[in-house]
Amino acid sequence: MQITLLGVPSVTRDGERAVLDTRKALALIAHLALSERPRPREALCDLLWPEHDASHARGALRRTLSTVRGAIGDDGVQASSDSVALQRGPDLEIDVECFRRLAAEGASTDDLGAAVAQYSGRFLDGFALRDSVEFDDWQGIQAEVLSRELGSALRRLVAGLVQRGEHEPALAHARRWLELDALHEPAHRELIRLHALTGDRAAALEQYRDCVRTLSRELGVSPLQETAELYEQVNDGSLTPPAQAAQRPPAASGSVPAPLQLPLVGRERELAALAGAHAASRPEGRLAVIEGEAGIGKTRLFEELARRAIADGAVVLAVQCHDDEAGLPYGPVVELLRAALRRTDSTDEAWPAAVAPQRLADAALLLPELAALRPDTPAPLPLDGPGARVRLLEAVAAVVSAACAGRSPGIVFFDDVHGADEATIDAISYLSRRLEGRALLLVVSWRSEAVQPGHRLRRLAVDAARAGTATIVSPVRLTQDEVGALVQAARPGTPEAGLQRRVYLESEGLPLFVAQYLAAQAGGGTPAHDGLPADVQGFLRRQARRPRRGRPSGAGSRCHDRPLVRSGHRPRGERPRRRGARRGAGGVAGAGRRPRGRRIRARLRLLTPEAALAGLRRDEPRAPATAAPPHRGRPVEGRRRRRARRAGRQAPAPCL
Repeated sequence: MQITLLGVPSVTRDGERAVLDTRKALALIAHLALSERPRPREALCDLLWPEHDASHARGALRRTLSTVRGAIGDDGVQASSDSVALQRGPDLEIDVECFRRLAAEGASTDDLGAAVAQYSGRFLDGFALRDSVEFDDWQGIQAEVLSRELGSALRRLVAGLVQRGEHEPALAHARRWLELDALHEPAHRELIRLHALTGDRAAALEQYRDCVRTLSRELGVSPLQETAELYEQVNDGSLTPPAQAAQRPPAASGSVPAPLQLPLVGRERELAALAGAHAASRPEGRLAVIEGEAGIGKTRLFEELARRAIADGAVVLAVQCHDDEAGLPYGPVVELLRAALRRTDSTDEAWPAAVAPQRLADAALLLPELAALRPDTPAPLPLDGPGARVRLLEAVAAVVSAACAGRSPGIVFFDDVHGADEATIDAISYLSRRLEGRALLLVVSWRSEAVQPGHRLRRLAVDAARAGTATIVSPVRLTQDEVGALVQAARPGTPEAGLQRRVYLESEGLPLFVAQYLAAQAGGGTPAHDGLPADVQGFLRRQARRPRRGRPSGAGSRCHDRPLVRSGHRPRGERPRRRGARRGAGGVAGAGRRPRGRRIRARLRLLTPEAALAGLRRDEPRAPATAAPPHRGRPVEGRRRRRARRAGRQAPAPCL
């Protein structure tokens, strides 16, 4: 069986094209083909039928699986009561896997040529589901990832052909490389160099001018110093041929430069608020919430808090929730208990002695290894009796509280609770409402856009805030000065002129993008197929679909006594009344510029460190200091005249 996903999707079995009655069946096959492990049924329902309730979605999944089996055979799908996967074997050929196998690290030039030829078109070209935004997000992310992998293969293929002296074929592949991204400076440089090596100096100089025009038009920036130096070498005829130049071996295509360990900048108020909450967590525990958009630095903020708390003698237990494990009840809670269990191996403290034997036995229902911590641990009580669930949650709270006992209040951290299962949220809710008498700071973080108003997590924070036991911080994007401080820390000394501004423009003040950008520069711009986490990529694609109403960066308080209603929300009285009031004075780096519409869509190109180096935002003004045109009133007049015509009234005269 052959599954074609690059270009127009199709499924072929025994030389004949399989007929799939529904688009959802093809979408299911494509998703399973790229999944390395079985997918939970709940995750597939959320992906393909997000508007259905659980019962109807599972029924639709069963019918779709029946359609898939009818097309590819019963032996083509492995399905259990809770997961689904494709039957892997030597008879299954997927073009994406073939492309990646040929383009793997250390591939020869011939294999790279075959990989590039295998890439016949964009991922699922022309295919879409009209009623599933989640699948559209996944499809777009995979298309971007594969496009970056193709760019990596083309880069290495061009380098291999140049080393062989095959400049003409290299030139053709370099053009295709640049077609993937017209703002990618390394591709521009390679084309300039190849034109010069083939003796076409005029084409090389014109390619440089095209690079300058494109970067100036789309970004308002000039080329990097490396590009300018290459132009000078071509212009004065001093470009060294490859046979005489020292060749730098290409980096591994699949390697992702690790984000730099940068200092925490611009988070002094948030960190002080969290540190104050930790200090006030004895004798009564407190709840702390860190909320913000994806990539804003929620985890990094907690890591700094944990580092300081550990230095003061506190015990920290931290777990992360995952979206694809939302169907596993108590998954993060089990990991939290396992973290507590590890403390018995790494310390001499016998915290299990502080837990009642029956509580330890009840907690062992989730993690059986806990029962071996005490010889007098009885058998757990049955879970079907009255109050069984309360006993279980109380046992978890007792174990966690005992494991976190120390000189300073302990800290328990649930990261990304927007991806937690309902049972884990029940445990968090239970513990947060029963912190009295526990020297414990319970910290949770979530993405603002993933936790809508009225969500039970927000109600939990509201209740704790009313009781005076909650501290809520909402980190905002970094200012240009704060980004400059990170650039200075990453590149001590005198950075390249304009680098701080370039990083600020490319990252838009988002700390994750700043770290990826600087890591890419430190690693020489090595391309990678998964530079950013999938949740961040999905967040960018979701934001690109809707207009963004945001407040200026730095506006409002960073620390709140109550949770925000929505990321970027402003009270009605603070909203500007005119369109012009939302725009800055006209400068690209003016305070108050926030990504909207096309700017967010352009940020989708920053999915790898390599992309960050190229300057990839397409909608910046052409000149940094050019103010907005002074004739914005005319479109408004046009709308008034159209409304008047529809209403049958005489159109008003335009304002001149």
